[in-house]
Amino acid sequence: MNVLLRDFQEQATGDFVRKIRRASRDAAEGELQAVSLSSPTGSGKTVMAISIIERILAGDYEEDPQPGAVFLWLTDLPA
Repeated sequence: MNVLLRDFQEQATGDFVRKIRRASRDAAEGELQAVSLSSPTGSGKTVMAISIIERILAGDYEEDPQPGAVFLWLTDLPA
């Protein structure tokens, strides 16, 4: 991604990726999970979501890539 995240966005995405990975491990053991990203208007949720998806698909310094990961993106905006 060519967008530089702000410090609070970088912290939030790192925390969220760790939560997703933990939920994924729990789900693999039969404990179904759901996670959602919520943040105030104008905080950059879309940019953070893209960064989160990229980190999971491509991997990062904490985990290997998960190219088979599946994401469901819901929005109430048709655009």
